[in-house]
Amino acid sequence: MPLATPERPGESNTMRVVHSLADISSSAPSVVTIGNFDGVHRGHRSILEAVGERAVRLGARAVAVTFDPHPLRQVAPERAPVPISTLEQKIELISASPIDVLLVQKFDAEFQRLSPEAFIERILVDGLQARCVCVGKNFRFGHRHGGNPDTLRKWADAIEVVEVPPVLDRGRPISSSAIRSLLVNDGDAGRSRRMLGRCYEIEGRVVAGTGRGRELTVPTLNIESRNALIPARGVYLTRISVDGGEYRDSLTNVGVRPTFDGEDGTRRRTIETYVLDAAIEAGALTERLKFVKRLRDEQRFGGPGELRAQIGRDMEFARRFFRRMDRIELEGAVGCAANDGVDGTIRVTMFSRPGCHLCDSAADVIHGVRRRREFQFEVVNIEDDPALESMYGTRIPVIHIDGNPAFTYRVDARSFEEALERLCNK
Repeated sequence: MPLATPERPGESNTMRVVHSLADISSSAPSVVTIGNFDGVHRGHRSILEAVGERAVRLGARAVAVTFDPHPLRQVAPERAPVPISTLEQKIELISASPIDVLLVQKFDAEFQRLSPEAFIERILVDGLQARCVCVGKNFRFGHRHGGNPDTLRKWADAIEVVEVPPVLDRGRPISSSAIRSLLVNDGDAGRSRRMLGRCYEIEGRVVAGTGRGRELTVPTLNIESRNALIPARGVYLTRISVDGGEYRDSLTNVGVRPTFDGEDGTRRRTIETYVLDAAIEAGALTERLKFVKRLRDEQRFGGPGELRAQIGRDMEFARRFFRRMDRIELEGAVGCAANDGVDGTIRVTMFSRPGCHLCDSAADVIHGVRRRREFQFEVVNIEDDPALESMYGTRIPVIHIDGNPAFTYRVDARSFEEALERLCNK
């Protein structure tokens, strides 16, 4: 089943997926990265983009090597982490990067025994004709994690080693383990979204519930998730796609339905979603569910009436939240017609948050251009508005010119001035 395109800028890339070195030509040079890439978060994408950039510069193919299953499943199953993404999701997410070839290496007992030196010689040198390897600082490989970037540097005559710096979130490196903890322990859909660069998403098949939702006049869709990682118990603002259709605003409860505890003799966790202001398709088979924001903890109520009243309040909050998000999207789409000042001055708005070094750099560029050109400049702190945080939190800085999205992540003086010039000449 196709997955949603990751919420990030960039063009799609036709990527080959192979499961054996025999399926890759050993005559073409490569720029390579190796890792589990669980969740394919912003730190991973920074490495994948570095591979793509280096490959273009060297005239080589961009190759990523990942493992199935996670190495700890083979080495120490009791310590193996719950995966953030399924293998299919991982492949789809990596395919949106500049990677040309993804090698999904089976991690079995034989592969586990490869020494770091054998890994370099067999996989990187002979198998992939690696000219450059891009890795993070904490990269480890080979039997008992005996290899690190310094091990690779011993082959410096044949392989260039590029250490890609970590991507930080509020001063701390983004990692799969941090994202996993935020989702499982706290249900923090907002901060995990910032780290992932998109909403956390699960997918699965629609299953029959107990029918309790229809009795409460809030019929729900129940999902049997293919994803092992489910956010902590609670009520979430979500967006749902049914049978590959468009995403719709929704409200989701993850939990054990404590108000009705014991009626079916279990405390089995369920994932129940109410689609706001839209009919639920009869006979729906599959669904994908994005977790946008945690609303509250799951609660036990005195009875169905109290629960129905709280659901009504939750639904009203959700509608206001999503209306705000839609309004932000609309204001960005209508552009100059809605945002031109009376005096015709160009208006530049930068959505950012305190402590973001990319935002500070962008502001410096814009202020520098402002010394030469006349325009209004406003900086909006997205942390002051949950809807703005949800819209832009994973992409800051986001820069609008007269209401039109113009730049994301980075801006340079020349490109910014050219954008202003195009607008002036319309």
